[in-house]
Amino acid sequence: MSAPTPISADQARTIALASTPGATMIGGPMLVSMEGAAVYEVTLDTGIVYVDATSGHVVPYIVTAMPAATTSTLATTNATPAATATK
Repeated sequence: MSAPTPISADQARTIALASTPGATMIGGPMLVSMEGAAVYEVTLDTGIVYVDATSGHVVPYIVTAMPAATTSTLATTNATPAATATK
């Protein structure tokens, strides 16, 4: 992804945590491409939250829950790592 993203990784973390009160971040934020759009994938102890890297909105239909016993094993999603890292 060559275009800069208006939402930083720190902002994506804050947005993801605010969307899921009481959750703790266990991975990410990682910039990924989802159906051609840049999103941050933020792994919380309650599931994976995707934050649109342009608007800062939580992608509403892609919030996956994980059973508490399997937080170390992440579900496969339709997100793929971005081609290049951002600052």
